[in-house]
Amino acid sequence: MMESATVLVGWTVSKSFALYGARVGALVALHREAEERQRISNALGFSCRATWSNCNHLGLLGATELLTDPELRRRTDEERAGMIRLLNERVEVFNELAGRAGLSYPRYEGGFFVSVFTPDAEVTAATMREAGVYVVPMKGAVRIALCATPAHSIPRLVDALAEGIATARAA
Repeated sequence: MMESATVLVGWTVSKSFALYGARVGALVALHREAEERQRISNALGFSCRATWSNCNHLGLLGATELLTDPELRRRTDEERAGMIRLLNERVEVFNELAGRAGLSYPRYEGGFFVSVFTPDAEVTAATMREAGVYVVPMKGAVRIALCATPAHSIPRLVDALAEGIATARAA
């Protein structure tokens, strides 16, 4: 592949270690020519510093310790596995209930957010706010943060979505 393309591999420490917002990660550029790798490094270094500054030093130190200390690594892996199980439970509950409610959304198998299609996101979001359920309106959809929604609250979320979308359709 490197004969005809530059390969970029990205990795986020911030999400892998639940350090959201820490802006710690890596982007590895693979190219057969050393000069091109240096140009890529220079361009990315300039662009990154101009956009969000340097990588967070304390985040780098923390991630290094979590990766190199066997006991911390084991505990981190266990904690991450627990968070993944928790999110997967929410995904399963949401998919089951949203499917039954006839909600339209892209295939959703995991992740922090899911978008649900609606003819009017502002009307849907306003209707949901009146019910005490908050979403982010976008063009043609509302964004749902399942990462912040306990599984026991998902039925209420789906009901509010269905009502909000019905209101948007009627408007």
